[in-house]
Amino acid sequence: MIRQLSTLAACAVLATVCAFADGARHVPTLDELLTIKAVNGTQISPDGKWIAYTVGFGDFKQDAFITQIWLVSTSGGKSLS
Repeated sequence: MIRQLSTLAACAVLATVCAFADGARHVPTLDELLTIKAVNGTQISPDGKWIAYTVGFGDFKQDAFITQIWLVSTSGGKSLS
């Protein structure tokens, strides 16, 4: 029963997003694609109080791909980079 309700809720959200989506389409440029931030490598600390993850993106000013390690508290605190 819960699985069916979850599926129904997901379909309702998807239908709502599609209904309100802007009709104008935008093809991303190469610069835009290279600067998209990607989240990878999530790990939970042994004590379960922190989640560590990496954020990678392209930085044209430094002419490099940057990878940062971020921490967030599992109790809903703010992120630390």
